[in-house]
Amino acid sequence: MPKHNKPKPKTKPTKVKLAQLVVERGHFSSQEEAAGWIMAGKVLVDGKRVDKPGTMVAADASVQIKGKMRYVGKGGYKLAGALDDFGISVEGKVALDAGASTGGFTHCLLTSGAAKVYAVDTGYGQLAGVLRADPRVVNLERTNIGELNAADLVPPPNLGTVDLSYLSLTVAIPIVAGLLTPDGELVCLVKPLFEVEDTEIRRSGVFTHPDQYRQVLHDLISKVEEKGYKVAGLVPSRYRGNKGTLEFFLHLPLQPKTNSVSIDIDEAIEKSVTEALKLPPFAAQEVEDSWS
Repeated sequence: MPKHNKPKPKTKPTKVKLAQLVVERGHFSSQEEAAGWIMAGKVLVDGKRVDKPGTMVAADASVQIKGKMRYVGKGGYKLAGALDDFGISVEGKVALDAGASTGGFTHCLLTSGAAKVYAVDTGYGQLAGVLRADPRVVNLERTNIGELNAADLVPPPNLGTVDLSYLSLTVAIPIVAGLLTPDGELVCLVKPLFEVEDTEIRRSGVFTHPDQYRQVLHDLISKVEEKGYKVAGLVPSRYRGNKGTLEFFLHLPLQPKTNSVSIDIDEAIEKSVTEALKLPPFAAQEVEDSWS
């Protein structure tokens, strides 16, 4: 008689206490804080309200928090969109966040699985408390990115994110690239106001025509590639900047794959500007329910 192998039973997802889960995902800094939100009925698990902090839920459950932003800053939403658009996984990576400020990018990187983040900023006391207390974060405040020494970053970062004001990416990219491992990659937020050469736009902070964005992107990418870097991707930020300005992201692998297909820069610029023009102003309430 032939033997019939019984199908192995499906393993159920590990269960954890809801208060513990939302803290582990970075939504709250402590289980006490989480408990307050849960008991107030502001936490949904798989679409259903759960009001007891000790309720056991699946570790992979979809969680939504009413009235609370997922990240400590708007930048977290911007970076999350770019990582998704570029198809970049940060799981287990060591990242360098240039221009960390309150830590939106840093927070996004951690909740996306980064093992460590060097949060670099010239300011002081800006990084959110939940990130300052996180052992995975190295808080390098009062630090100019240009004064960092790669030898001091142990382990070395293999991913760099850039969100700098008053410094063109044509200057910032070589600096940050020099701090990464040879096989590292950069994800850079393009802030057109700090790239444009038009003095009137710089003064007013207003772009009056889409062609001005197109010109900024064309000039920036040309200068970056003249320095020897290869732009592998260009996408619009999913959220506008201050004053409603359009922003974009560049993806630059330091060692592009040999079989990678070069993007058509002109086509990418046109597509990115067209898509960005459709964006509404940023509003936290529009994204708070999309957590998972």
